[in-house]
Amino acid sequence: MKTTYYPVDDILEIRFSNEPVSREVSCGWNLSISFASDGSVVEVLILEARKTGLDPTLLEDMQDLQEALRLKDEPSVSWESVKTQLGLE
Repeated sequence: MKTTYYPVDDILEIRFSNEPVSREVSCGWNLSISFASDGSVVEVLILEARKTGLDPTLLEDMQDLQEALRLKDEPSVSWESVKTQLGLE
């Protein structure tokens, strides 16, 4: 996993792999998730990361995000609940 924070634009980019992106899903205006053809998460892009309450410099936030993304495969967990869990509502 590689994280890049662009402080001037307040954009947090989290890259999980170098697989080619086959589709992207927008989960609201400030959260975009890119998937590989096998369904795995390639990248997460969060606009206004600090403004939404994330501190891109803290490892705990990255671990919370990783945990939330793992939950996407659980049928009882929706993307809405993931966004709520991350405080991105």
